[in-house]
Amino acid sequence: MTAELARFRDELRMVYDCLDAEAGLWTIEPELKVRIEAKATGAIVVEIELTPDHMTQEHHFYLELDQTYLPLAITQLSSILNQFPVRGQPD
Repeated sequence: MTAELARFRDELRMVYDCLDAEAGLWTIEPELKVRIEAKATGAIVVEIELTPDHMTQEHHFYLELDQTYLPLAITQLSSILNQFPVRGQPD
């Protein structure tokens, strides 16, 4: 949902600005979760949980990036939200 993407984008901005924060893409669907944690050193730890069937499978991916990847992700999310704006208020 676009409201989830907007919240994730805003959290990523905070992570980029503070470099000691956390962002998460938590959707209403159980198939995808993304957690991003920034360390004071500039390292970004990404944890992705993905499953085609949340009742029988779990897939976890971990990677480490640096803060230079965040501006492009923020820009791309903003581009998506410009094309598909949030309508109404999420619950």
